[in-house]
Amino acid sequence: MFSGIRWIETVFNRHNDPFLACDKANDALTQHFSHVVGFITAINWFRRVRRHGVVTWATECSTWVWLCRASTGRTELNAQGFPTACVLDANRQVVRMCLCILFLTAMDVWNLLEQPASSMMECFKQVVRLMLSLRMFRKHTWMGMFGHWLRKPTHLYRGVRMFKVIWR
Repeated sequence: MFSGIRWIETVFNRHNDPFLACDKANDALTQHFSHVVGFITAINWFRRVRRHGVVTWATECSTWVWLCRASTGRTELNAQGFPTACVLDANRQVVRMCLCILFLTAMDVWNLLEQPASSMMECFKQVVRLMLSLRMFRKHTWMGMFGHWLRKPTHLYRGVRMFKVIWR
């Protein structure tokens, strides 16, 4: 079940807004952000985003959420987790996301990151640095607020420049 990027894509397409979704479920090579080819493909896509465009991030949350802490070893003090293949892949994905957010911010593009409320991602040291350097803020909300059938609690992270645009 996808509650992140698939739902965001659905909402944008419903309103006829231009939207391009990158998901490894679509293509395991060119759209897998942790794979070199997928990362380079994403960089090429990001170069086409217009100034003041919005890039939404719904990175794979399965290894970051509370439910998986026993198998991933992620805690507030050890957000890196156990060195298993799936945890290392998720760590690589988030580090690359941080690099891309910095790249997009330099291009004057707005970024919006969505994570479940129980996610440990905000404790990951690269995300902490990113949030401090870009003065990012967290907003608690529910997926149901955006028309999703699942009312799960979620956090949206955005830079200070997006503050007035998203939160009225």
